[in-house]
This record gives sequence, C-alpha cells and structure tokens, in this order.
Amino acid sequence: MFIDIVHNCHKQHQLNPQHPTLLSRKGALKRSLFTVGVLCKHFDFDSTEMGMKSQAVNSIEDFVFEQLMYFLWHEDEGVRQQALTAIGM
Repeated sequence: MFIDIVHNCHKQHQLNPQHPTLLSRKGALKRSLFTVGVLCKHFDFDSTEMGMKSQAVNSIEDFVFEQLMYFLWHEDEGVRQQALTAIGM
C-alpha cells in the first residue's frame, strides 16, 4: 500500500510536476516514504520466506530503491529529506 502511494506519486510527478493532486498528497507521500524505509529496514522482501518475489521486476528491493532515488531530486525539501531518510534505513 505505501509503495503504491510512492509509485503513483512518482508516475504523476513525471507527467506533470505541478499537478494539484501532488500538492494535496504531499503529506501522504512523506509518511509513505518514511514507512517504506522502516519496512525495508526490518524485512527482507526478496527472501523466499516472504513469498513476494515479483515477476515484473528483478527485485522488490531494486524497485523500492528506484522509487526512493527519484524523490531525492524532488523540488520540496521535506520530500527529499524523507526519501534520504528512507534510503538510509
């Protein structure tokens, strides 16, 4: 759920960085970035025990990292800070 918010904001920001929906979802995006970072810190989603190996991407870890890296160059400093914190976890 949280990575879906991050991914949807990523796609929408690529299409139109000034979209009004992005402004209204900024709080949810920042909370989702933080939560995704905490989840990645405590769980190995690529392990066979989790049973979440995706066929669409090589690694869930790589997919999440790509999403977080995108937001390191966001125009809002708070979003950049949350993305950096999430990567650091």
